Amino acid sequence: MQVLDNQKVLLVLQTSGVDGRILVYLEPLAALEGAVHRQRHKKIFHVDKIGLEYLIAFDEQKRRLAICGASKVMITTDSSL
Repeated sequence: MQVLDNQKVLLVLQTSGVDGRILVYLEPLAALEGAVHRQRHKKIFHVDKIGLEYLIAFDEQKRRLAICGASKVMITTDSSL
């Protein structure tokens, strides 16, 4: 979880199980709990495509998210966050 300059919170969660997913939330702190409860994520990635070990980087100025998997090479940048 990272608090951003615009009073929003970037939260990345990984679900467990065979169909593991990485869920990315970008919400004001007051709305974050409701977004997680209703599964209103901004972006979803699948662990079977990225791998269990990965790094996440977020550029606040450009609003770009990058995920780099260690076991499978995949570079994703998303400026829609």
